[in-house]
Amino acid sequence: MDVVVHLAGKGNWKVDFEGTRRLLEAAQEAGVSHLVFISIVGIEKVPYALSKAKLASEDLIEHSGIPWSILRATQFHYLIDVVLNFLTRLPLVALVPTDLPLQPIAEEEVARRLVEIVQAGPSGRVPDIGGPQILTSGELSRIWLKQRGMHRAILPLWLPGKMARAMRQGGNTCPVAWQNGPRHAPGGQYLPSTGDRHNKLGSLAPAALSRRDEHGGRKNTCHSMSSSDK
Repeated sequence: MDVVVHLAGKGNWKVDFEGTRRLLEAAQEAGVSHLVFISIVGIEKVPYALSKAKLASEDLIEHSGIPWSILRATQFHYLIDVVLNFLTRLPLVALVPTDLPLQPIAEEEVARRLVEIVQAGPSGRVPDIGGPQILTSGELSRIWLKQRGMHRAILPLWLPGKMARAMRQGGNTCPVAWQNGPRHAPGGQYLPSTGDRHNKLGSLAPAALSRRDEHGGRKNTCHSMSSSDK
C-alpha cells in the first residue's frame, strides 16, 4: 500500500489517539510508504479534549518510522454551521460567545490541499491552511442569521477558562493572519474553489474575501484562501 490519508476522528481520546495507534501498527505491517494526517491549527495553544488527542496523535505519527505529512487546518464551515444551529434553537434570542476570533475554511479547499500533499510525497509538517478572513464569532453569527432570514437578538455569552482565553488571543487561527490583524489573512498559493464564497455560512462579505496581500507562506505558517486567487 502506498498512501494512507488519516481523516478519522471523534473528539475523544479512545477513538482519536488509540485509533491512530492501531492504524499506525496496521500501516507498518502493510508497508505503507506515506501517511497523511489532518490536524487542527493551534492545538498546542488551545487546550481541549480533541486538541490533546490530535497533538498526541501527531507525536505518534512523527515517531512511527513511517514517512509522513501533517496538515493543520482552521475551522470547517460545517462545524460553525452545526454550532450556530444549536445556539439558535430558542426563539427570539441566541446566547452566543461573540468575542472569539474564527477563521473558517471550506472543506473543499482542505480536500484539494490533501490531494496535493499525497501527490507531493512525504513532506513532514506542511504549512497550516486557513480561511480567507478572521471574523469574530459574533460577526459570523450575524452573517449566518441574515443568510437564513432568521431574527434573533444576540446576547453575548462570556466563556471563562483557559480554552476561551487562548481562543480570544487567536490561538485557533493561523499565526501570520493573526499577527496582521483580525481582518488581514494573507493570500495563499492554493487555488480556491467556490466553496469559500458559497458555503453553509452564506456570503462572507465579498469585498473582504477578495482582499489579497503578498505575504508568502513559510514552513509551518498559514496559507489562507482568497477568492481573488482564482
